[in-house]
Amino acid sequence: MFIDRLNEALKRNNISGNALCKKLDMPNANYTNWKKQIPKGETLKLIANELHVSVDWLLERENAMEPSETELIDNYRASDADGKITIISVAELEARRSRKEQAQKDEELKPFA
Repeated sequence: MFIDRLNEALKRNNISGNALCKKLDMPNANYTNWKKQIPKGETLKLIANELHVSVDWLLERENAMEPSETELIDNYRASDADGKITIISVAELEARRSRKEQAQKDEELKPFA
């Protein structure tokens, strides 16, 4: 549900629903209303931006980026050219390591022939 994702994002950002409303220059009653009704368009985008998550993630859409993925992209975009090269290099190394570990686990699970 939307409110569950909203509360998760609030917790990750160490902010209350009322504090979010204040930051967005909205009445505190909005947070209470969001427990029953998903906010519309622009409000939803403002919430997502403030909490560093995607609208798709808040709405629990399939294949939505997790907040950590959004944060990674934001950090990449904020980096200079050298920083971007470093981020890509680390990501490639970690992906290779993870694939290798998964392949080893898959090999261990194969039945005897």
